[in-house]
Amino acid sequence: MLGPGFRAERPLPVNSTDDAPGSGAKTTASNVSEALYELVCRYLGPEGKLRRDGGGASDQDGHVEQTYQYCMRILSSRMASNTVQDETHLSDMIKKRLMRRDKTSTSAIQFSNLYNKLASQDVLHNKWAVLAFLMAVGGQGESGGEDVLVDTPFSNFALRKLPQTSFTPQPNSIPNAYQTPKETEDRGPVPTKPYNSYYTAKYHKAQSSISESMLLRDVIYVFQGIDGKYVKYDASADSFLVNVETGVPRSLREIIRRLAEAGWLYRRISAFVEKAKSETGAGLIGQSFCSALNAELTDYYRLIAVLESQITRDGKSVEEFAAKGMSLKRLSVWTMEPLHRLRMMSVLIDLCKGEKGGSLITAVHNYVHHGDPFVQMFIHRLLSEISKPFYEMLRRWIYEGELEDPYDEFFVAVDSKAGDENLWRVKYSVRWDMVPSFLGRDVAKKIFLIGKSLNFLRHSCKTTPTQPFTLSSPKAFTYNQDDGKYLEEEIEKRYKAVSKELLEVLFKKFGVMKHLVGVKGYLLLGRGDFVGVLMDELGDALNKPANTIYRHNLTAVLETAIRSSNANWDDPDVVGRLDVRLLEASQGDTGWDIFALDYHVSEPLNTIFTPQVMHGYLKLFTFLWRLKRVEHCLGVGWKGRMRRVLEWRKGVPEISKLLQESQILWNEMNHFVMQLQYYILFEVVEISWEELSHFLFKGREEGTLDLDGVIGAHNRYLNSVTGRGTLGGVEGEDDVFKKVLKIFDTVLAFRECQEGLYWWAEREVRRR
Repeated sequence: MLGPGFRAERPLPVNSTDDAPGSGAKTTASNVSEALYELVCRYLGPEGKLRRDGGGASDQDGHVEQTYQYCMRILSSRMASNTVQDETHLSDMIKKRLMRRDKTSTSAIQFSNLYNKLASQDVLHNKWAVLAFLMAVGGQGESGGEDVLVDTPFSNFALRKLPQTSFTPQPNSIPNAYQTPKETEDRGPVPTKPYNSYYTAKYHKAQSSISESMLLRDVIYVFQGIDGKYVKYDASADSFLVNVETGVPRSLREIIRRLAEAGWLYRRISAFVEKAKSETGAGLIGQSFCSALNAELTDYYRLIAVLESQITRDGKSVEEFAAKGMSLKRLSVWTMEPLHRLRMMSVLIDLCKGEKGGSLITAVHNYVHHGDPFVQMFIHRLLSEISKPFYEMLRRWIYEGELEDPYDEFFVAVDSKAGDENLWRVKYSVRWDMVPSFLGRDVAKKIFLIGKSLNFLRHSCKTTPTQPFTLSSPKAFTYNQDDGKYLEEEIEKRYKAVSKELLEVLFKKFGVMKHLVGVKGYLLLGRGDFVGVLMDELGDALNKPANTIYRHNLTAVLETAIRSSNANWDDPDVVGRLDVRLLEASQGDTGWDIFALDYHVSEPLNTIFTPQVMHGYLKLFTFLWRLKRVEHCLGVGWKGRMRRVLEWRKGVPEISKLLQESQILWNEMNHFVMQLQYYILFEVVEISWEELSHFLFKGREEGTLDLDGVIGAHNRYLNSVTGRGTLGGVEGEDDVFKKVLKIFDTVLAFRECQEGLYWWAEREVRRR
């Protein structure tokens, strides 16, 4: 029934003696009723301008009464004009209307002059109301046809025609207050009490229960998780509920239910924070998470404080503040954003339960790519606080090599039981589940290597790192919304600097490259002159049974072979690491089966030449040593025997064919052994060595090599030699290796038979 020109506002208490909104005069309800009745009679009475033509006096009186009652309902309603209370805006609207109507600026200029005079006067306090009234009255003449006021009274105030029938039946106990004018004069002033009691009965009935203004204070308490007078927390329902006996309308209960969600969330978040504070194992990052939540709750406290201060400002009660515009609906609008934040915190609490360290940061960071910009900004703000302990641990790790992580929250783990000899391989490890999601796997690996390299330099190499502490960007170790761009740049820079320093120490101070060359020359039998001398010197000693061989005797022979070959001119640090190693002997083994060369390594070289790596070299040496033995066995005394074979064939004709076949078989065996030796030493060892040396040189030149790269390249080199040398590593190659060993045994057995044949032929020639 209300027109579009009115908006809802607080109702005007009919029987109240308080100041009416917008006025400073005390006006009683009776005076309001009498003044309104006189105004209606002035317009609709017998002498009024808007009275109806025709009809009897009773119809006219009924129309007056009906209009009066309708106006009283308007005054008792929550309607108010939606006119903007801005004098300048209203004057501009009037000027525009005058210019549209007159097509000239004369009227507008005249109005402007009059308005300036009005504005300079202090008589009127609400000048905007005067302008609004003038604009409303001035617009009545713009409608064509009949006078609007005659046809539709109060049409410009958004009122429609009044219905012709009475819209509210009056009880018998209420007399008709408006009879004929004569009756009115006889009766005197219009009694207002019957009307007020009738039309405000429903209003007073509602006031007898809980009013909306009375619930405002309870809602403020609920926001803080505290029970109010009418709204209390129900543990069984796990929510705040309104007492059903208070008679609060369902619509208000629904609004309170939505508002009470903030209090329920506040209780939940506060309980989580308090519990986390009391737990010792929450960790630094967990404590930062609670601190960030507490900071958000502090902002929430400010909102509550602002609401309370506005309500109690100037000593006004909640009812007075509600009368000025506060309502549960408006409070619901004001708390939409804080409620959204509380909901987000509640969700994060569920996600982060049982998480700590980097995994907790990841759980929060997963919401960074949320589609809601509000959620994104909220998560960024939380992460900037939560990640502070992580960045501090990260900074100390990559610049000092120190791991200060009392609660195991960092993604680098340390094994305190591991010694410095296993520092690189065992002492430090990566917990991949603790790597925050904003760090890539490659970046995390480089971070791990930086700190490990610093500790390796300090503890294994006994060298103090010399790389200076230079931070290229202050944003690198603070969380920001750049997806870690500054951090990645800083990590890359630091990684290259530390890796370069470590490799310089290993290659220059500890001579990694010369030891790689030494192992290749002595354990892979690349030093041919040394191997030949050693084979000649050890021949007689190794032909003895294994249980008669002593290591110190063989060590003396090794030193003799070194002095008798070019090995005597090698780096003493390399030659001094050579030693004799006797393998475990089996029944029937000779010295050839248990002899092996060993190469001693110490820190930090044992990081590259690990026991597993040295075992691989031992396996290669035993194979190559047997190959060399077969070659040596086939080649020893070959020239002398060839001359004697011609004499034996002439002296003992019956074995001439046998000697010829033996010589042919020897040639085939010698050819096989030479080809196999060439393949292994040149096609396998040398090519693999070329790949290794090229990789190390290129990596150091480009600055992309680190210690893990050196270890990996060396392991690939060793595996390549082992695999391509038919020493196993690929399915089916074990059978080839066994067959080659059987061929070696066959060659050695053939040489024994051939030596026996030669001995018999020599004896027969001498006998004849």
